[in-house]
This record gives sequence, C-alpha cells and structure tokens, in this order.
Amino acid sequence: MTIRSIFTAFIHYFQARRLRIIFVTIWTIFVLLIIKAGFEPNPHAFPGSDLIETHTYPMHLVMLLVGVMTLQLSLLVVVDVYIKSHWKLLPMLLIAVLFLGYFGLWAMHASPPVSWMIIWQSLLFLTLLIVSLITLIYYAMIKYMNSD
Repeated sequence: MTIRSIFTAFIHYFQARRLRIIFVTIWTIFVLLIIKAGFEPNPHAFPGSDLIETHTYPMHLVMLLVGVMTLQLSLLVVVDVYIKSHWKLLPMLLIAVLFLGYFGLWAMHASPPVSWMIIWQSLLFLTLLIVSLITLIYYAMIKYMNSD
C-alpha cells in the first residue's frame, strides 16, 4: 500500500458519513483534555494541605490513557468498517462497556487525567446506547410495517 492509497481510504472513510468527523473531533478534544489535565495537581495525592511538594507531570499515566483511547478508537473503526449490518452497534457497545467498566473502577479518588477518561467513556457508552436503542426501534418499526 502506498501513502496515497492510505490517504485516499482515510478521506473516503470520513466522506461516507459526516458524523464520523464529529466523533473524531470530540475524541481529539478529550485526548487534549487528558493531556492538559496532567498539569493539574491531584487533590488526592497529598495527605495534608501543609505539605509543599513539587508537582510532576504524570507522563506514564497520560501516555497510558492516550494509548488506551487510541486502541479503543481503532477497535471501534475496525468494527465500523468490517461489519456492514446495523448490528455493528452491539459490538461497539460491548467495547464501550468493557472500557467503562475497567475505568469506572478508578472513579474514586481519580486523578484529573483519569477523570476525563471516565467522562469520555461514560459519554461514549451513553451515545452508543442511545443510538443502538434508536436503531433497534427503527428496524422493529420497519419489520412491523412490512408484516402487514
């Protein structure tokens, strides 16, 4: 594969549905929020307010979260590209549930980057759940209308 063919496939993927651009834009915003949140001090890291310590950037945590978000995005894109039926929302919902379940366990006393990751996972889960329910109702109505 040449770089031109990869770029052409990338452009065609986003031209097929405009909502993909919105999704990737929101994903990019959350990646930037996670990176920016690394500069915020963790209020749960220090046991007392009288301690004066230098705040270090949690590079390993931020890189881990950005890597996990990239993995999740790639899994969602693979499902979107290779499953052509309306049932592709169920594997996408399963992926979102697995990631939300894992990062939801970190919710108590989460550092700012992890908090943004949990917010992203929650929004992704709710969005996919709503879209799945709307799709399910839509296809049930079509099946009901065609049965007459």
